[in-house]
Amino acid sequence: MYRVGRSVKLLSLSLLGGLLVLMRHILQTLQPLASALAGDGHIYKWTYRHLYYKESDVPDALSLVALHASGIGASVTTRRVSADTR
Repeated sequence: MYRVGRSVKLLSLSLLGGLLVLMRHILQTLQPLASALAGDGHIYKWTYRHLYYKESDVPDALSLVALHASGIGASVTTRRVSADTR
């Protein structure tokens, strides 16, 4: 009886550990992003984070990177006017 209880406990802990690893993987895997801006969305994998950016018009042209705060309205589509060449 002791061996059965020990096996059940070991199996339960193994399943719990596997579930935790699976949940961590799901949370760290990037999900597709939806954006109202035109262009092709890409993800840059940085050491600490993943950066999402849009590539529009000519891919070989010089890049414009606009860094802004992450507050309310930080990614408002009206700011696109400053970079839109169409």
